[in-house]
Formats: sequence, structure tokens, C-alpha cells
Amino acid sequence: MVEWLKYSHIILTIIVLSICVVFDIKYKLIPLLAILSLGINSLLAVVFLYREGWIYHLAGAGVGVVIIMISKITNGSIGEGDGWILVCLGLLLGIRGVIFLLVSSIMLSAIWSGILLVFRKANRKTTFPFVPFLLLSYLIYLQ
Repeated sequence: MVEWLKYSHIILTIIVLSICVVFDIKYKLIPLLAILSLGINSLLAVVFLYREGWIYHLAGAGVGVVIIMISKITNGSIGEGDGWILVCLGLLLGIRGVIFLLVSSIMLSAIWSGILLVFRKANRKTTFPFVPFLLLSYLIYLQ
């Protein structure tokens, strides 16, 4: 039964992140229902599946809180929705997992930015969604 729970929470996380990718690309926002679903999924997974301890998982969520604070300080240079997704993923994966996601997502987005700049499809002021890179990093993390 635990294996079924483990895989179901991973599949649900991928589905919710995929929905967030669509909304982030199309509307440049993250639906509250998706964040709540991801948060509840993460909380249930921590309670029933993972045994690292609450501090480990709360520290992971704290990374997302820092991103939300940066978003507020910079008047939205970083999307607040991205921060809330990182809160949920940090709660789910813990501090090491969310640091991996954040660093790899930033690296992937930097590579994408470089490609756009080289082909003159963007400039330094161009914004683009971050959630696709979080989803890709999560899929890499699962390997």
C-alpha cells in the first residue's frame, strides 16, 4: 500500500505542476486551487510516507517563503506563485530536494534565456514563465 501511495503522490504532483505550467505560460499566473492541491498532497506525503522529520521538510518550505519575500521586495520580479509552488515542493522534498530544484531550475532558465538572446527572440527585459523549469527539474530529481 505504501508503494501505491508513493507513486500516486508523485503522479499527482506532476499533474498539478503540468496544470500550473499551462496557466503560467498562458495567463502568467498560478491558480490558487493548484497551489492548495499541491500543498495538501505534500502535507499528506510528509505525514504518511516520509520519516526525515518535520524540521527537514519545514526548512524546505522555508526556501519558498524566502522566494515569496523576495517577490514582495522586488515588486514581482520573481512571481509570487513560483514561491508558493516552492513552499509546497519544499515541504514535500525537504531542504536538499528544494535546493536542487531551485538551483537546477535557475540553471535551466538561464540556458533558455541564453538561447532566446542568441536568436534575438528576447532581450534583457523579457520575462518568461518559471514553472516549466520547476517541472523539468522535478522530473530530473525523480531520476
